[in-house]
Amino acid sequence: MTTRSTAVDVSAPELPEGPRLPGIGFRLFGEASDYVRLSELVATCNEQDAIPWLPTADNLQTEMENSTAIDPTRDVLFAEVDGELVAATGVKRVVRDGIPVYDVWGNVLAELRRRGLGTALLDWTLDRIRQRAAIEDPGTDVVVQGGAEDQETGHRALLERARFEPVRHFFLMHRASLDDVPDAPLPDGVEVRPVTTDQHRAILDAEFEAF
Repeated sequence: MTTRSTAVDVSAPELPEGPRLPGIGFRLFGEASDYVRLSELVATCNEQDAIPWLPTADNLQTEMENSTAIDPTRDVLFAEVDGELVAATGVKRVVRDGIPVYDVWGNVLAELRRRGLGTALLDWTLDRIRQRAAIEDPGTDVVVQGGAEDQETGHRALLERARFEPVRHFFLMHRASLDDVPDAPLPDGVEVRPVTTDQHRAILDAEFEAF
């Protein structure tokens, strides 16, 4: 496994005690095969919640190992029952408009929700943010954010109990058919054409600028 450390070498916080679930245990992300375990967990949880994002192990590995925002060996925590992954959480840090932003995420299998596991994972993640911020952003105000879909009622309740407040909404729009799309001519000077490989960088740069 190729590991990459963040700019500051800091150990992760202590593992949580967690809820009283038979066989429960916690550990940090540790090896390349954990990308497979994590992708399967996220995909299963998203299917349970009707969320149309099913990442592969390659997706997650590419994202995490090519970013200074997250070090999976310190910033990702697994919860296992008898050695089987049942939940995970993590944190990443980016700087937007000069402000450090810490983003938290987590997934818990549906059959183990509302039993204290999500709370234990969120508490660990917030401790990790405090630890990183004290070293990477001392004396600086930071933003902590998370996200949840409308149908993730437990996830939303968890964030609300932790005093997160909604500040932005996204909408996934779906059209049943493309057979009766009305004609909408493009404005003068605007055209639709295939992308060529030499334009990839310009498109990527434009997306970075926009977001």
